[in-house]
Amino acid sequence: MSTSSSAAARWLAVGRDVLLTGDAGAGKSWALRDVATTATARGSYSVLSIRAQHTLRPFGPFRAHDSAPRGELSEKSWVAWMREELSGRRPLLLVDDLDRVDDATVAVVRTFLSVVDARMVATVGTDVRALYTSPAALLVAERAPARVRVEAMGLSETSRLLTSALGGPASIGVVSAIATRSAGNPRVALALADAARVEGVVRVEGGVWVKAGTMDSIAVDSVAHGLLPQVPAEQLEALVVLAEHGTLDERDAALLVGGDVLSALVRRGRVVMHRCDGTHTVVAVSPPALGRALRTGTLGPRAISGDSSAQGEGQGVRRADQGGHRADRGSGSGEERLDRSAVQTRASASLPAAPEEYPRWAAEIAVLVHARSEDEVARHRATWLLAPTVDHANAFLGVLLRRPADPVEVETIFSATEQTDGDTPESRALFDVLATRWAVWSDSSVGSDPTTRPGPVAAQRARVAAERAAARPGEDEDIRATTREAAAGVPVAGWAPVLESSALLEAGRPDLALAVCEQVDGTIESTEQMHYLDGIQSESLLMLGRVSEAEHHARAALERALDALDGLGIRVNACALAVVLGTRGQSEEAWRTLTVSLRLGSPGPLENTYYRRSLALGTLLRTRVGDSDLARALSTELDLTPSGYSPLLQSMGEVARTALDPDPEKVEELWVAGERHVEAGLLLPALWCWLAHPGPHSPERVRQVRDLYARCHVPLLDSLVRLHEALSAGDLAVLEVLAGPATTIVNDAPRRTAWTMLGGRPGDGSALAPADPGDPGEGSPLLTTRERQIALLARDGLSNREIATEFTLSVRTVENHMSSLLHKLGFTSRQDLTLHMFV
Repeated sequence: MSTSSSAAARWLAVGRDVLLTGDAGAGKSWALRDVATTATARGSYSVLSIRAQHTLRPFGPFRAHDSAPRGELSEKSWVAWMREELSGRRPLLLVDDLDRVDDATVAVVRTFLSVVDARMVATVGTDVRALYTSPAALLVAERAPARVRVEAMGLSETSRLLTSALGGPASIGVVSAIATRSAGNPRVALALADAARVEGVVRVEGGVWVKAGTMDSIAVDSVAHGLLPQVPAEQLEALVVLAEHGTLDERDAALLVGGDVLSALVRRGRVVMHRCDGTHTVVAVSPPALGRALRTGTLGPRAISGDSSAQGEGQGVRRADQGGHRADRGSGSGEERLDRSAVQTRASASLPAAPEEYPRWAAEIAVLVHARSEDEVARHRATWLLAPTVDHANAFLGVLLRRPADPVEVETIFSATEQTDGDTPESRALFDVLATRWAVWSDSSVGSDPTTRPGPVAAQRARVAAERAAARPGEDEDIRATTREAAAGVPVAGWAPVLESSALLEAGRPDLALAVCEQVDGTIESTEQMHYLDGIQSESLLMLGRVSEAEHHARAALERALDALDGLGIRVNACALAVVLGTRGQSEEAWRTLTVSLRLGSPGPLENTYYRRSLALGTLLRTRVGDSDLARALSTELDLTPSGYSPLLQSMGEVARTALDPDPEKVEELWVAGERHVEAGLLLPALWCWLAHPGPHSPERVRQVRDLYARCHVPLLDSLVRLHEALSAGDLAVLEVLAGPATTIVNDAPRRTAWTMLGGRPGDGSALAPADPGDPGEGSPLLTTRERQIALLARDGLSNREIATEFTLSVRTVENHMSSLLHKLGFTSRQDLTLHMFV
């Protein structure tokens, strides 16, 4: 049962009618059918479904019904027919597109509902105000229905939809590309999937659909045809203008198209808004595929703005420079100002508290980041074409290489850029590094010789130096000095602290890495470098066991990135925050946070480090809750992303792949990977691999783990090290203490081994099972009273929101209780509560 249909069922249970609202193509009809299926299956309702058909003919929806009588019937006869159709159990009327139903049908429904104790669930568009001027306005006023919004699809839902449409699983690269461009709209997602398949942009490799080209090249006419036919002409013309401009300041957009029109488009879901830097609001057409369809002329030539022969006086689209002025940011007429009372939603920099709000919110963020990225690329392309200097090329490549780029265009930039004596050494060095990063990424020979690899080599030198210095315990200043000297070899200004701190972190010294991050002053102007420093600082705090500080820092950095619609900042800090949340056992919240990043789609070489880390982390999180299809899609994408260079931080893909496929031979690769990392001086990644092994390790291996841990300074991992020692020694008393509280993102395998040794199956928790199997946790000190209550309701199939309503709690509080009780019981998902005898 979907979230929206489940919410509708809750309202029906208390005797309230429901309006299912949502974007065109959002799946409102699917949700309505879900309500019908559930109501019929439970046997609690008799159901009659009608939809707005033949709307120009009286009683059109009734006449189109399969069991409708033939001939001309009166209103009284149609009421009698409805009573007969809904006789027996409690009657439930389902109406698809209530706002388009004709007057005569509405009159029958009103009469029927006035004489029969029945409930109604109906679908309407996103703009509920349109319903107030429809024939159904009086009916709605009399019934006062509740409103349930059909939200945008998340990555999991998009993955399942594409698997069904394509006839096989899709990699997360395909899923995220379509999710971003469709803004989570099922109708648009299916149109894009069909176009990508027809044009060969996706293909099957190893039974999985993967990208074979860029999604920005496919035809999007069907997207426009699926979303625009019912949009009024004035709004349609406004959409074309807004699409041409990309992202716009809200006041400029209102001046271009009129405040009332802009408000209507926001309510309709065709425009999304975002408050940037707390100072101004930007707008963009949604979904991005629609914006591209409008820019590429799907609708043909548009009308001339302000043509009074085609439009009424004072109506139509106005240009921002009309009359020789731009919008005055301090004032504006009431007509030009946005009608804020009509705007129901807008993207916010703050992470939404309610889980069901995440898909729509994340989709809006992705729409705006995508639109802003396109604007930046277009602006820098124009500047470079006018003057192909090294500085202009660096600025152009700096935005172009953050996303999948056309190889021909990139190679043209490198070959056609004019180098002169006026170029600074720093500019030339940056150009050379960018050429090298592209060459490594694409396996091409553009620019510098790829074997020199100045950026990756400098990072590797820093790591090796840190590993050598770390062999002398206690000499922190020597370690810092050696690492700083090695990192200083990077030819691009500002990168030395990033390389130094990342080298120290991966050498197992987060304390020293944190010192580097905290000593960086405001002299670093590059936001790219600051984002990486933020991510490294968050992970360093986490490894030091300062979990609350790590969460606070990562959350604040993510919200700054969201506020600025900075794609790289979102990738880095969403991943960092998700790691912290996952470490705390809040797996679902960690996944929701990570989807904000994954929705941005696959990047180019300049944002690959944290994308790969996000793919690995996502694989772990989805495996943990049993979502193997999406976990495999994430893992497949990790295998497909270029890795022929030394990234800033390791992705830890070995841990993710082993979690997905725990075959003994695969598991053994974790130990081998750890040995490889030790040889490279990557002590922390090595420790992650060895501690993620399910164990038990041999005594010799346990000694190696302990020796490696002694060379590092990572207090967070202490309990996992002791857990492996207890597993090897078979110390059940210690295992019973450590199997619960050892909370890190990779600890599930050794913890489940511990549960097995304690007498229960992995994840069973039977070692702590209560005497009464009907009451989870009764008499057990592990679960609090509230956790036992929540476990019982979750066992019965109630969602977190339903449980929150039951106990008058926030959904987030219930999620925290759920994560805690599952962790205490050794379970990986709430489904375990119903699958095991324990409950």
